[in-house]
Amino acid sequence: MPLKLHLATPSDTPTLATLFFTTFSDAFNTKLFPRAPDVHAWWARALAKDIRNPRKCLITVVDTDADPAKDEPSIVGFALWSLPAPVANVSTTEAQSGAKSVGVEEKEEELEDGFSAPWPESCDATFCERFFGRNHERQVETMGGKRYYYVDVLGTHPAARRKGVATMMMNWGLERARQEGVEVYLSSTQAGKLVYEKLGFEVRSTADFDGYVQDSMVWVP
Repeated sequence: MPLKLHLATPSDTPTLATLFFTTFSDAFNTKLFPRAPDVHAWWARALAKDIRNPRKCLITVVDTDADPAKDEPSIVGFALWSLPAPVANVSTTEAQSGAKSVGVEEKEEELEDGFSAPWPESCDATFCERFFGRNHERQVETMGGKRYYYVDVLGTHPAARRKGVATMMMNWGLERARQEGVEVYLSSTQAGKLVYEKLGFEVRSTADFDGYVQDSMVWVP
């Protein structure tokens, strides 16, 4: 399984929406995002918005030996990174390797966050607002006004787990954070916690949302 990192393109987004459904298939995520056509379409549109957002970078891991005839997935992982805010009085970000430069006068619509309301009709909007609102509060509580990288979402196809896919996608951002001397924040499930701890992340707080436990974790260069 030779693996290669790529920057995602808009044509990838329907595949990535399906990969999200495949990767996050537990009861909580199924309740959060029901398996319905409008939810799939919402995910594809949300990811397309984030590809256009110069403060975000959507990367994929491709299995270059995948055989479609055997129904083997080509894209076996994806990660959405939020890049640090621009340094004060500097007209461009320090984003590298495919991440676009951002002018101080960047148009507001180009900075739109794909993962935000309005939620798909099939979703419980109140439930989504509670969950994502609390996640944002924990992020602010942990990081305050710092500049930092943030892992919005990271998923690996079940067929490609324990093959280094998640580590590849994490190292993409960790190397950039190390070069800039800034921290990295993420909210981890209990299943992913060990992977992140091996990469040097530390738990700063733990929250239980209707039985779904997540850890706020920080990596310091």
